[in-house]
Amino acid sequence: MEYNDPTFLQEQQHLSGTYEKLTILETELEEQLRTLKDAALEEKKNIREDLTLNFDSDVNAMETYAEFEVMNHVIDGYNIAADARAEKLARVRQLLKAPYFARVCLRYAPDEEEETFYIGSAGLTDEHHDHIVIDWRSPVAETYYSQANGRTSYTVDGRKIEVDLTLRRQFSLQRDRLLAYFDTSIAIEDPLLLDSLSRRRTDRMQAITATIQKEQNTVIRHRDVPVLLVNGIAGSGKTSVMLQRIAYLFYQKRDSLKPDQVCLLTLNPVFRKYIENVLPDMGESNPRTLTWPEFMEQTGCPERGRQAFTSADSLRQIDGSLAGFILQPSDVTGISHGGHTFLSAADVWKAVSKYTRFPAGPRLFSLAEDALEETLRRRLSKRGKEPDRKERNRIENQFAGPFNKIRSFTWIRTDSIGRRLLGRDRLTAAESLYLKMALTGMEDKYTRYVMVDEVQDYTEAQLMVLSRYYRTARFMMLGDENQAIMPDRAAFSAMNDIFGRDHGRVLTCDLMTSYRSSPEITELFASLLTERDRIRISSVRRPGIEPVIEVLPSGKALVGRLAEWISRAENEEGLTAVLTSSVSGLERLAARLGDRAPAVIRRGDALPERGVIAMDLSLAKGLEFDTVILADADPDVYSGDRIGRNRLYTAISRAAARVIILAEKELTPLLAEWQKQQLSDESRR
Repeated sequence: MEYNDPTFLQEQQHLSGTYEKLTILETELEEQLRTLKDAALEEKKNIREDLTLNFDSDVNAMETYAEFEVMNHVIDGYNIAADARAEKLARVRQLLKAPYFARVCLRYAPDEEEETFYIGSAGLTDEHHDHIVIDWRSPVAETYYSQANGRTSYTVDGRKIEVDLTLRRQFSLQRDRLLAYFDTSIAIEDPLLLDSLSRRRTDRMQAITATIQKEQNTVIRHRDVPVLLVNGIAGSGKTSVMLQRIAYLFYQKRDSLKPDQVCLLTLNPVFRKYIENVLPDMGESNPRTLTWPEFMEQTGCPERGRQAFTSADSLRQIDGSLAGFILQPSDVTGISHGGHTFLSAADVWKAVSKYTRFPAGPRLFSLAEDALEETLRRRLSKRGKEPDRKERNRIENQFAGPFNKIRSFTWIRTDSIGRRLLGRDRLTAAESLYLKMALTGMEDKYTRYVMVDEVQDYTEAQLMVLSRYYRTARFMMLGDENQAIMPDRAAFSAMNDIFGRDHGRVLTCDLMTSYRSSPEITELFASLLTERDRIRISSVRRPGIEPVIEVLPSGKALVGRLAEWISRAENEEGLTAVLTSSVSGLERLAARLGDRAPAVIRRGDALPERGVIAMDLSLAKGLEFDTVILADADPDVYSGDRIGRNRLYTAISRAAARVIILAEKELTPLLAEWQKQQLSDESRR
């Protein structure tokens, strides 16, 4: 970019002015916070000195409590003022790293002057309430992401506002220094996107706020629906879109949605560390993130040892059999706490048997719960009858343990009921939880949004459990049907049936553009798909290195060649991953390489920024690497069936810039045709 370009100079001048405003604001807010802190400390000191603690009589006690109330009110006022300034200071400091990344000029009517908006990672106004920078999540910013110059629109509170987009300008800048600007109209000409994609990856995922593309923006700003299913090809930015969607929801519902009311579910523990900086870098808090075992632990039905497979048919059998199920005394147990039995099993059955005219389910057990609480209160009351409100509060506070056990239905023996329902001695953890939900109506009413990453790796039974447990929450599920690398996983068509029952219609969005892999790598993994999907897939990356496929004559030769590739990668920039299709294959490979083996990544480990690592495919899902070396591309590892095809597609698509595929004696038939075509193309050149 030429520095004598008048537009460049004007934009640099605007950036310098904006940056100066931000630095002044930072200083002012810091001083205001210090002043508030000093004033609050002085106020508390004065109040304490004037405070008279007198509980000699009810009147004096009431006056003392009133003084406490005044003190608390004053302190709350200081805290509210300090919190508001601290939140604004955090936004200022966030913008000081890069005040904005885009500019749009909008004309609202033909006879009006156009209005200019600068878009950044956070929004900020000056003392006159004029915008310094608008938040990327604001309605006006939608005109930038829609990538359509000319007549366009945005929506505010359900009202569509028509405008003319006369300028869409992107900026590359560092703090107060403008590096370049670009006037763009369509995604394929997006120089900032190409620049960001060409940068060396790090060990942590980065926010994509400045380079969100049109199809991604459609998902991020999608209207609030009960269930949104995103089916995206490898490298289409599904996880980034999910995190930007969470940030968007926090902005849209900033007065009502708390971070712990959003739950992100992942099957990959490495994934949690990989994404942990994205939302904080956007000025938002991370939601709760749970792996499947952590979710089950939270519900009180932990999975012990190796997870047992749960059939969806067994859960459907629970639903279908409960209506006619006859409860027995052995289906309940007593209420004990702290070594003391408060209600015997006979007492519990007496309460339950009053309502057996109802089907076994939430109504019956809710009525039984109320009866058990009443019985326990009577027994614990000094008068031996239903206590008044004051006595009731005292009893429930003093004996919170047994009351909590009644309310959490620990007295229901799901093992006994499940044994007769399913005709088996032992239930899986998922079956126990599902049965408890079916019997008691147990659910999480606090969580408002559930985000499920890599949804293609969940079984139908797991999704049935989630759908029922979070019955009142809204779901966003993201995955790639072609990355289902384990058998017995839920098809996307089944997800419509599962969530449709509890939540209504399931809406689906497709993401078909790869932002991770080079065109050469994208073409290779796309060759494994159906022709219909293949022609819809594209890559926006610049042309790169052709994939390398080598078939070695023996295991010794393969190990030697692999060691050479590893040695070469260790001296290069970026992160290289040696992938195997299974954990056992990984262990064998590490043993064969000996001291030449790279570091093995296991569950819970963080990824380094550069170097060479080895990991099995199940852990690599959802991650990306500069180079992927596939060390076992043999026919017996990647067979021609659906699972073999999906595993190969997943492994290859982890690579951004280069993929090296090694096989011993014979190459998987899945790649034989592609290799034959490549050799034919080379011979014609």
